[in-house]
Amino acid sequence: MPDAAAPSAPRFVLGPLTLYADVTVMEAWLENAAPGAELVYATGPALGREAPAGLLARRWADEGEAVLFQRRPGPGKPLQYVARRREPPVESRSKGGPRLFGNAARRQSRPALGAPADFAETQAGRVFALLVDLAARGLPCPNNRAIAAEVDLNTAEQARYAITRLVRAGMIRVDAASTFDPRIITIVNTGARTADPSRVPAAAKGK
Repeated sequence: MPDAAAPSAPRFVLGPLTLYADVTVMEAWLENAAPGAELVYATGPALGREAPAGLLARRWADEGEAVLFQRRPGPGKPLQYVARRREPPVESRSKGGPRLFGNAARRQSRPALGAPADFAETQAGRVFALLVDLAARGLPCPNNRAIAAEVDLNTAEQARYAITRLVRAGMIRVDAASTFDPRIITIVNTGARTADPSRVPAAAKGK
């Protein structure tokens, strides 16, 4: 007689899957993307460590071609994994020569951001990518609440902690006359800085 108390067989449910961009399309995008252009190379709950699209994006980050970050386009929406172009190509691969980019063409090395590619998949990495973008565009650093909203953190405290981690890691420097003054953020490895809020026109602060 079967044991009535015996547990039933486990049930398995297929969870949400991550979708990846085609690497050929990604390579074509990199050849022609202008500075600041963005490409969503994966969408889903987690980025597979060996997925070709993820490996290619991490290589771009390691080589200084792009900044990687995550964002959630809306409540309940899956995470998007995004690459933002740092430098435009100046010589197409189709011309037969080696692929050259802005600083390389001028025989200058592109300043590295000082962060491993997979760091972009952390909360601090998302904040770092935002600060790099703001510095590159000459915009001021927003407050912690605005940073949290921009990079899909739950609270301003999470943004504050992420900035503290970046400072301790030597990746950014925070300059402010006092605790209550607007901050100017310096990206240590490149020297780029966010704008002084007192010198930025009001219309530009919202961009």
